[in-house]
Amino acid sequence: NAISIGGNTESSGWRTLTKDEWAYLFNTRSTTSGIRYAKAKVNNVNGVILLPDDWSADYYTLNSTNTYDASFSTNTVTASEWTDSLEAHGAVFLPAAGYRDRTSVTGVGSLGNYWSASCVISYGAWHVYFSGSSLYTDYSDSRYYGQSVRLVRIAQ
Repeated sequence: NAISIGGNTESSGWRTLTKDEWAYLFNTRSTTSGIRYAKAKVNNVNGVILLPDDWSADYYTLNSTNTYDASFSTNTVTASEWTDSLEAHGAVFLPAAGYRDRTSVTGVGSLGNYWSASCVISYGAWHVYFSGSSLYTDYSDSRYYGQSVRLVRIAQ
């Protein structure tokens, strides 16, 4: 499908990560600092911060990094700290945006659900799931759930 920030054309390079790519980002990726992610509350929004491969712990001190069962309150980040210290050095924030189950919305502010491009069976797909006490890169659900999508593309 056409993506407006991709020149509003199809096949612009934007795509959704696969199940294996999500697992790599969270679980097995090697980084300069050894830090891949941290749960946090950024500008009063719960979520997970993904850090770039060249992240230096000197940019910003994060607690309970790479810890799947950490709570969001482990790291409290202000809007200016996010902009100046984290985002400025390549960090990405995945908010706990909840999901839509046909006609109702559930978990906004407490659950994060991000689809992968990987299918489980004809009516199901893999996704990343996180809460204040868990994080899974291999969760699956029926495709009728409305979950978040984080688009990526090769840096140019």
